This record gives sequence, structure tokens and C-alpha cells, in this order.
Amino acid sequence: DGSAVAVAYETYPPAAGGKPQIDVTVLDAVSGAVQTVDTAGSGQPVAGLDRHTSPSLAAFDSGGYVVAWTASNATGDEGQVFARVYGPDGQPSLVHTVDAYSMPSHSPSAAAFADGSYVVGFVSEGRDGDAAGVRSAPPRALGGSAG
Repeated sequence: DGSAVAVAYETYPPAAGGKPQIDVTVLDAVSGAVQTVDTAGSGQPVAGLDRHTSPSLAAFDSGGYVVAWTASNATGDEGQVFARVYGPDGQPSLVHTVDAYSMPSHSPSAAAFADGSYVVGFVSEGRDGDAAGVRSAPPRALGGSAG
């Protein structure tokens, strides 16, 4: 609704062993409140994919936002794209897998639509026999189920 600004960014917290993580900071322009959240929540979405990079954030007209990011292993040769929706009240949905193909996926870009749905585009390595291709996950409704 235009009353808040949200920014997604990489952090390197000591508690995560200096591995990159994605945080979102939201500033409410009306109250001045600042909220910072870890997009992965408690625990990692997939064991071994503990380096979170390349955040993309899209805001919903009705408030709330979706954050997409890449989670990869220590060598960066495995990666999957994940997303999490935050409602207008700041409450998170489950982390869901956008792409779990066996080849690396990365560089997500999230877009939110007026009807409350969203889509995440990303680069998928080697899926169709070439070096890299651009793909997207099917649109999901705001707060869509994990999957």
C-alpha cells in the first residue's frame, strides 16, 4: 500500500559460520518501525545448501512481499531456488522450493501481480541440453502452499 519499504540483502553472520544468508529489512513509513527477518527462518530448506545468495524481492499491492533466493553448497556447484511470502502483517509462510531440478538453478527474479499471485523466474543450468536457460515457476497465490 506504499506505507513501507522492504530491502532484501546478503549478510554474513558469524552464527552461520560466515556463510551468506538473506535478510529483509522493512521500514514502516507511518510508524517508523523497523523489522529485520531471516528469510530461511529456523533451519535450512535443504541440508547442505546453506549459502543463500542473489535475493529478489517483489511487493504485493495489498501489503506484504515475496523474497526469492538461491541456496547452494560450499563449492557453488549445486543450487536451488527458494521463495518465502510475508503477509501484510509481516508473518512468513513456509519456505518453498521454486526449482529442485538436479542441475544448478540460480539468479531468481520475483514479480508480484495485482491479484495477489507471484512468479519467480530463474536461470537453470543444463536442463534442456544447453549451458543455461531461463525458466519460471508457475504463478502462486499469496501465501501459496509449500511445494
